[in-house]
Amino acid sequence: MLNKNAQERPSVAQILQMPIVRQKMIDFVNNGGLTSSGGGPSSGIYIKNNPTLIKQQSLKPQQPAAKVYNEEEELAKLTPKERMAKKKELETLRKIEEAKNYAVQASQNYAKAQEMKY
Repeated sequence: MLNKNAQERPSVAQILQMPIVRQKMIDFVNNGGLTSSGGGPSSGIYIKNNPTLIKQQSLKPQQPAAKVYNEEEELAKLTPKERMAKKKELETLRKIEEAKNYAVQASQNYAKAQEMKY
Protein backbone atom coordinates (compact mmCIF):
# COMPACT_ATOMS: atom_id res chain seq x y z
CA MET A 1 0.00 0.00 0.00
CA LEU A 2 2.87 2.41 0.74
CA ASN A 3 4.35 2.57 -2.70
CA LYS A 4 5.19 5.75 -4.60
CA ASN A 5 4.25 4.13 -7.90
CA ALA A 6 0.47 4.28 -8.27
CA GLN A 7 0.47 1.24 -10.60
CA GLU A 8 1.94 -0.94 -7.83
CA ARG A 9 -0.49 0.20 -5.11
CA PRO A 10 -3.72 -1.76 -4.51
CA SER A 11 -7.03 -0.11 -5.36
CA VAL A 12 -9.59 0.80 -2.71
CA ALA A 13 -11.70 -2.19 -3.75
CA GLN A 14 -8.69 -4.50 -3.28
CA ILE A 15 -7.94 -2.98 0.15
CA LEU A 16 -11.55 -3.46 1.25
CA GLN A 17 -11.33 -7.13 0.28
CA MET A 18 -8.28 -7.76 2.52
CA PRO A 19 -9.14 -10.07 5.45
CA ILE A 20 -7.79 -7.73 8.16
CA VAL A 21 -9.77 -4.77 6.83
CA ARG A 22 -12.94 -6.82 6.51
CA GLN A 23 -12.53 -8.11 10.08
CA LYS A 24 -12.01 -4.58 11.44
CA MET A 25 -15.14 -3.37 9.59
CA ILE A 26 -17.17 -6.26 11.03
CA ASP A 27 -15.87 -5.52 14.55
CA PHE A 28 -16.67 -1.83 14.11
CA VAL A 29 -20.28 -2.55 13.13
CA ASN A 30 -20.75 -5.18 15.86
CA ASN A 31 -19.42 -2.82 18.55
CA GLY A 32 -21.82 -0.06 17.57
CA GLY A 33 -19.18 2.24 16.10
CA LEU A 34 -16.52 1.67 18.76
CA THR A 35 -13.04 0.47 17.89
CA SER A 36 -10.88 -1.76 20.03
CA SER A 37 -9.05 1.31 21.42
CA GLY A 38 -12.23 2.63 23.07
CA GLY A 39 -13.75 6.03 22.65
CA GLY A 40 -16.46 6.51 20.12
CA PRO A 41 -18.84 9.07 18.77
CA SER A 42 -20.30 9.98 22.17
CA SER A 43 -17.11 9.92 24.25
CA GLY A 44 -15.96 13.41 23.24
CA ILE A 45 -12.35 12.31 23.66
CA TYR A 46 -9.83 12.41 20.86
CA ILE A 47 -7.80 9.23 20.56
CA LYS A 48 -5.03 9.25 17.97
CA ASN A 49 -5.99 5.90 16.45
CA ASN A 50 -9.71 6.57 16.83
CA PRO A 51 -10.50 10.19 15.91
CA THR A 52 -13.95 11.37 16.85
CA LEU A 53 -15.89 14.53 16.22
CA ILE A 54 -16.03 16.78 19.24
CA LYS A 55 -19.23 18.67 19.82
CA GLN A 56 -18.72 22.43 19.62
CA GLN A 57 -19.85 24.56 22.51
CA SER A 58 -22.71 26.81 21.58
CA LEU A 59 -22.28 30.52 22.25
CA LYS A 60 -26.01 30.86 22.75
CA PRO A 61 -27.33 30.65 26.31
CA GLN A 62 -29.14 27.40 26.90
CA GLN A 63 -32.90 27.73 27.09
CA PRO A 64 -35.08 25.43 29.13
CA ALA A 65 -36.30 22.47 27.11
CA ALA A 66 -39.95 23.23 27.86
CA LYS A 67 -39.70 26.75 26.41
CA VAL A 68 -38.02 25.48 23.24
CA TYR A 69 -40.66 22.78 22.87
CA ASN A 70 -43.50 25.31 23.25
CA GLU A 71 -41.96 27.62 20.65
CA GLU A 72 -41.63 24.70 18.24
CA GLU A 73 -45.21 23.70 19.00
CA GLU A 74 -46.40 27.25 18.26
CA LEU A 75 -44.39 27.39 15.04
CA ALA A 76 -45.92 24.11 13.89
CA LYS A 77 -49.38 25.68 13.98
CA LEU A 78 -48.40 28.51 11.61
CA THR A 79 -48.35 28.52 7.84
CA PRO A 80 -44.91 28.22 6.23
CA LYS A 81 -44.84 31.95 5.42
CA GLU A 82 -45.88 32.92 8.97
CA ARG A 83 -43.41 30.42 10.40
CA MET A 84 -40.52 31.96 8.44
CA ALA A 85 -41.52 35.47 9.54
CA LYS A 86 -41.73 34.35 13.18
CA LYS A 87 -38.34 32.65 12.99
CA LYS A 88 -36.79 35.81 11.53
CA GLU A 89 -38.40 37.89 14.26
CA LEU A 90 -37.10 35.58 17.00
CA GLU A 91 -33.61 35.59 15.46
CA THR A 92 -33.63 39.40 15.30
CA LEU A 93 -34.68 39.62 18.95
CA ARG A 94 -31.94 37.17 19.92
CA LYS A 95 -29.33 39.22 18.03
CA ILE A 96 -30.53 42.43 19.68
CA GLU A 97 -30.25 40.83 23.11
CA GLU A 98 -26.81 39.50 22.27
CA ALA A 99 -25.68 42.97 21.10
CA LYS A 100 -26.97 44.49 24.36
CA ASN A 101 -24.98 41.96 26.36
CA TYR A 102 -21.85 42.74 24.34
CA ALA A 103 -22.37 46.49 24.90
CA VAL A 104 -22.70 46.00 28.66
CA GLN A 105 -19.59 43.83 28.69
CA ALA A 106 -17.64 46.38 26.64
CA SER A 107 -18.70 49.16 29.00
CA GLN A 108 -17.58 47.12 32.01
CA ASN A 109 -14.27 46.34 30.33
CA TYR A 110 -13.71 50.01 29.52
CA ALA A 111 -14.47 51.07 33.11
CA LYS A 112 -12.09 48.40 34.43
CA ALA A 113 -9.37 49.56 32.04
CA GLN A 114 -9.80 53.16 33.21
CA GLU A 115 -9.49 52.06 36.85
CA MET A 116 -6.28 50.20 36.05
CA LYS A 117 -4.86 53.23 34.23
CA TYR A 118 -4.88 55.46 37.31
